[in-house]
Amino acid sequence: MGFSVTASFAVLFLAGMISLAYLYTSAEQAITLALDAGDEKLSRDYAKLYGDIDVVYINATQQGAVYDLEVRIYNAGDVELNSRRMSFIVNGTLRAPDYYSTEYLLPGNNLTVAFYSIPGTGTGRLRVVTEYGNSAYASYEVV
Repeated sequence: MGFSVTASFAVLFLAGMISLAYLYTSAEQAITLALDAGDEKLSRDYAKLYGDIDVVYINATQQGAVYDLEVRIYNAGDVELNSRRMSFIVNGTLRAPDYYSTEYLLPGNNLTVAFYSIPGTGTGRLRVVTEYGNSAYASYEVV
């Protein structure tokens, strides 16, 4: 009887230690993921707060029933922006530019984008939105 109590205690103790090792590993991974998510949120909040863009130049050139639009955007903030992650709304329609001058828009630099074969005439409206939610509006006249 004495050996079976010792053996069962050893088996239960070993099972408890293995369970604690799995529990520690899972808890550590969950805490690490939560801390990484917090850091990412702080980074995005910083980018939203200190990111700023301006539309500094627009040229709309009539080409028959359609027109070509060239837009220059200035990064007036402190955050590097990915130009491929920007959204462009031209006259209420989400459009992807046909041309980007650079992939990343660094603080203090300009980005030129071009849209080809946009239908319409007269005046137009453009909204540029960054991946962090900062935006700029501009109106233009098709010439």
